[in-house]
Amino acid sequence: GIGERLGDVVHGDLSAALIGAPQVIIRSHPTPLRYLYLMRRKAGTTREDYISHYFHNHSNFGFRTPGIAGYTQFHVDQVQSAMLGRRLGFGICAIDSVSELYLDSLDDFLDKIGDGKLGVEAAADEAGFVDRDNSVSFCTMTCFTAETLG
Repeated sequence: GIGERLGDVVHGDLSAALIGAPQVIIRSHPTPLRYLYLMRRKAGTTREDYISHYFHNHSNFGFRTPGIAGYTQFHVDQVQSAMLGRRLGFGICAIDSVSELYLDSLDDFLDKIGDGKLGVEAAADEAGFVDRDNSVSFCTMTCFTAETLG
């Protein structure tokens, strides 16, 4: 029923509840600015092959990406996420993973990756296992207080 209670501020059909396992690739303290990439695997790619390539190969781009303070992969349990999503009244559950990059500055991040070479390489790698047309990325800004940081 949470989806119904949030109906005035959230589109339940465009919302998801994701259950899975975070895999810290580059450890960092939380930063207010984050880049999130909700990824779906390419048709014909098994979940096992997708996660294996994503974790063991594609994660190397995180170490080469300038301007990031940290990097976490969230490997989604689609069955559990779909069950929870139905219970909450949310409509999206077909996400295989989430890349989360912690940024100190969006301008700095964009300036440093602006040459395009790394982006071209990452896109070429993703073409083998990611359904980019049905994946989505966005940035978020979180406000931290002294209580939040403990």
